[in-house]
Amino acid sequence: RVEVLGLNECHWVDDHVFASFVRAMTGREGKCRLREIDLSWTAVTDASLRLLGAHAAETLLKVKARGCSFQGRKTVTSEGVEALATCAHLQVLKMYDYGHVTDAALLELAHKCPDVQELSVPSCYSLTDEAIINGAGLWGSLRSIDISGILFMTDASLKALAQWCPIQEIRICGCRAVTDQGLTALVQCGSALRRVDISCCDNISDAAIARLASAHGPSLESLQMANCSVTDNGVIEIVTLCERLALLNVTCCTGVTDLSLSALHETKAARTLTDLWLRGSSVTEKGVGVVMEVASALQELQLSPHLCSGQAGERWGRFNVLDGSSTVHLRSDTLLGLLPA
Repeated sequence: RVEVLGLNECHWVDDHVFASFVRAMTGREGKCRLREIDLSWTAVTDASLRLLGAHAAETLLKVKARGCSFQGRKTVTSEGVEALATCAHLQVLKMYDYGHVTDAALLELAHKCPDVQELSVPSCYSLTDEAIINGAGLWGSLRSIDISGILFMTDASLKALAQWCPIQEIRICGCRAVTDQGLTALVQCGSALRRVDISCCDNISDAAIARLASAHGPSLESLQMANCSVTDNGVIEIVTLCERLALLNVTCCTGVTDLSLSALHETKAARTLTDLWLRGSSVTEKGVGVVMEVASALQELQLSPHLCSGQAGERWGRFNVLDGSSTVHLRSDTLLGLLPA
């Protein structure tokens, strides 16, 4: 009767072990009741995905199979994805770092599984625009997509998603071929964007960020722009116009200074911001002081090392700086240095 099975990081689970699970869950008619399965970071291969396609085709809604490997070799390929295409009601598919998953396999899935709402294929580096351009028209309910780290993705993919899909969440971290044109196309789509990650997208400018803030300020909750060319001009638009902003990541954005944080005064973002990542930006003690003063809901603050130790750290008054590592967490009125540089 098992409907949800989580085996995330159970490294001992290989095809043989998983086959035993399936046998135990399968009734006399050869079917099991699985609705959700997480096989991430196990040692299963395409063979296990074929078992899912054979025995859970009628019930399976969510599949997570990220980072599956054996002896350092990734074990999921196009064959596994095509096997899942028999699960006609599939709504969520999450994979990661599979170089042998091709456009053809993803399109096979698109044709046979039109109800997909969440698709996550970061670092599946053999994929190209072809899969997204042709798949978008088939996934009319797709609201969340992660194509981070796929170098062959361009503005064409974002334009197709904007045209056909009600996208609310998108991650294109490291898609360096994406430009203002692609982001602008998404901005102009009819759906309300909630979470956007354009980190390491070098060709997206303040102008596109300003258009994002203007069009989706009422809905945007998370914006990650680490290692981008964004400056104060873009960030000021974000903190001024985004009424629900909870996470803002401008890590290593050297064009972001205290001016961006000063704009927090009298904004709704000052009351909603819970996570602010400033490490590697040009923010100084003055800017951090503004954050401490106005960001009443802040829970996590990431700063550069020189702002976490010595006299700089002592400035935060009621906060206790425990060490000088590069990331600090603000929880229960305490700054905790937790992560390495």
